[in-house]
Amino acid sequence: MASEDRFAAANKAHFDQPLPAGTSFSQIVPGIDVVQKRTIEEILQLYPFDRESTTVLDFACGNGDIAALLSPHVYSIIGVDISQGMVDRFNETASTRNIDMKAFCGDILDASQVPEALSEKAFDVIICCLAYHHFTDLSAMTMRLISYLKPGGALIISEFLKYPLSTTSHAHIIPHEDPSVFEESQMRKLLTECGLKDIVFSQRMDVNLYHNDCVIMVTRCLKPL
Repeated sequence: MASEDRFAAANKAHFDQPLPAGTSFSQIVPGIDVVQKRTIEEILQLYPFDRESTTVLDFACGNGDIAALLSPHVYSIIGVDISQGMVDRFNETASTRNIDMKAFCGDILDASQVPEALSEKAFDVIICCLAYHHFTDLSAMTMRLISYLKPGGALIISEFLKYPLSTTSHAHIIPHEDPSVFEESQMRKLLTECGLKDIVFSQRMDVNLYHNDCVIMVTRCLKPL
């Protein structure tokens, strides 16, 4: 776990950094608004969300933009992130946009840091958007996420197949230098070995982030009944 702890601590420190005064997240990450909207469009095609009943966990939730876009389609949504800075931004997004959602800070791989909000909780859907490349042990993380799913629940992951930037300058927070680990064959192997079924992949999305071309794919799989 030493390696996982090193990357987890580095990610926490990185994402805890405040935004420069007078700037928005979309200014820091040019193109993210379009990427988020297209991701939500794909997610909505992959699961029959019900405004009256679907409960969602947004894991590695970031600043809340994805949850805000999904919120009109679900009954409830909570976020969890290892970064208190991101959790604060998520809750500010909820307050500013008057959306009934809340995020909590914690690390689900460390039993002592699991948020109380997740205690004995199970969700219909867990989403994790553009965050898997930050996790060292993909199998361990997937198994922990599965433990928070209801039987028959869906795990939905969006991830890069081509990074928008060189990983060299971000090697301290990205353990997977080669995004081919998130290609369809590798994801199918990972998710199948973790006991998930009915694995479905979206179309590959050619998008632009940081003024560079990149490729993203959304994967949906189900926890057995």
